[in-house]
Amino acid sequence: MGITTVKRWVDEGVLPAHKTAGGHRKLLYQDVLRLIRSRNLPHNDLSVFPEVTEQKQVSVQELIDQISVAVFAGQQEQIAECLHRALESGLSFSQVADEIISPTMEKVGTGWEKGKISVMQEHRATQAVTASLFQLEKKLERPLSSSIPTACGGAPETDPTALPSLMAKLLLLDEGWNAVNLGPHTPVEAYFSAMNELKPKLIWIAANHISDHNKLVDDTNEICSEAASRGISVIYGGRAFGNKDIQGRIRFGTYGAGMSELSLHAKRIFKRTKRSSMGSEMTESPFESEADS
Repeated sequence: MGITTVKRWVDEGVLPAHKTAGGHRKLLYQDVLRLIRSRNLPHNDLSVFPEVTEQKQVSVQELIDQISVAVFAGQQEQIAECLHRALESGLSFSQVADEIISPTMEKVGTGWEKGKISVMQEHRATQAVTASLFQLEKKLERPLSSSIPTACGGAPETDPTALPSLMAKLLLLDEGWNAVNLGPHTPVEAYFSAMNELKPKLIWIAANHISDHNKLVDDTNEICSEAASRGISVIYGGRAFGNKDIQGRIRFGTYGAGMSELSLHAKRIFKRTKRSSMGSEMTESPFESEADS
């Protein structure tokens, strides 16, 4: 096993690595042993090393309870640790988003609406979750590559909500896409510019706090119509799109009630590269992107 192979495995995510303050890769011997034993790689006598002890599986409800405590207390590091444990336990990011983060933030929103928590506490909780997701983003992000498709999206103009679109980006990064988050308050013109510059195969629109629903429908139709003419798929979701009447007025695109629908939609367009047992890449399976009708 050469240095080049190890570096490639780290870059491909086969072998976890941590960056030191000096920018060097740091490997934990437990991770190396786990890879050797799970894939039956050539090795010397490993009996001198202890077996890797797997962490106790934590239920989704336990994680929700633990994150809820951390969120209401604004404890960013504890939130990040819980999210990391959830992903390490085998949950997909769509499951983490739909089954852990979203229910927790619903409790925060309901608590504020009913006067059980103050505006300060609601803002602190939201910022703590957002900051923990930005920490996770650094681990998932990779240099843009022309060999894999790009997705982009954000919240519509006048919508200040940042969290759903950030989660959409992280999910797509986890699915192997290039993903660009346009953020909150994104006008129609910004989507058009993104189509020209980024050449995406997929666009997401995450709308939650919207006062003018007629404008939301008009803007979404304008984005979807332009995307359809370019063969770009569009998926839209969020609380503002939850009304069936609004969904019925949007001519193109696909409605997704949660991050799991975004995951399924993305997989219909592009299947991420699969890796062999040695960590080398196998043939990837992109699918033609079709505009939704």
